[in-house]
Amino acid sequence: MIGQGSPSVSQPPRAILAPRRGVVVCAALVLVAIVAWAGVGSAVAASDASDAENLRVRIAWGGGAAVQWEGAIELSDGEISQVLPLGVDPDETGSMHNDGRRLRIRQRGPRSYDGVDFLASALADATVTIRLMPVANGRRAAEDALQLGDDGRGAFAETIPLAKLVSEIVDLPIGEDGQRVLLMRSPGDALRVEFDAKRDSLVFSPGEILELTVRPHRMAIEAGTKLRFRAQLNHARGGGEVWSKEDYREVAAGGNTEAWPLSIQLPEQAGVYDVQITAHAWGLRERILDPTKRIGLGAPLVSRTVQLVVFDGRATDRGTDRAAVEPPAAAMQAVVELD
Repeated sequence: MIGQGSPSVSQPPRAILAPRRGVVVCAALVLVAIVAWAGVGSAVAASDASDAENLRVRIAWGGGAAVQWEGAIELSDGEISQVLPLGVDPDETGSMHNDGRRLRIRQRGPRSYDGVDFLASALADATVTIRLMPVANGRRAAEDALQLGDDGRGAFAETIPLAKLVSEIVDLPIGEDGQRVLLMRSPGDALRVEFDAKRDSLVFSPGEILELTVRPHRMAIEAGTKLRFRAQLNHARGGGEVWSKEDYREVAAGGNTEAWPLSIQLPEQAGVYDVQITAHAWGLRERILDPTKRIGLGAPLVSRTVQLVVFDGRATDRGTDRAAVEPPAAAMQAVVELD
């Protein structure tokens, strides 16, 4: 779910964040929730040790004419895991291969957009490098040329400190034809959400209890800042509020706070719902100087939205026209026979 919110110092160009295609609307809401689970459940957990970085990173490229790219994303030290391709082409999954330290990119045809989210677990001083080069007339680059990042075919190579992506967005041009590459923290990574390990989707029954834990992680917020957390269950697409709860936490060194366990009874009414989690500054200074914060309004410092589906299988049975599915009383007769 793109745009769920994470600390940043600038806004990325919209042309890179999303493919230049019409939005494909999925008629099956259940499928939406199952796909969403891949990006939510994988964003949880890992070491918070002070000498290590543990970030979900997004790298996307495109924005110009369709190009067939190949290349690699590498960590100077550490491991790449929980890879989630962001492209929309049918062969997207097969175009990337991860060996732990290096994510190899081998597109099978020209694309106007591509990207990937992944979990980077590395030392605090680790760097992430992206190398891209166009495939000219179907000719693949040699492995050593790809490692060097330059074989005379307009290759792109850039190395960024991993820690820089905690609070910054890196937006760079690829050549002079409008192509760009974007490196940033994955939206929502600052407010990680954990669900029951036995759950494999975000599809629930009416009235079911949703158990989740919010784990603020590496927020780009000064230690000692007092935060007012608010969780809301809303009808999707700007619908009304169904449930809400608030709590208060203080930011510790490293941008973390204590975990916040939540138990939400879901509505009896089937439909699509959003769980929206926000955090606002809540110190005495903010409440005095900014009237909007006295009642908890204003823009949140960090936010996260998780979408889920309440599906009532009983409604299908109740709404079925039994006369339409029961066999006719009269015996069936052959109308024509074919040899």
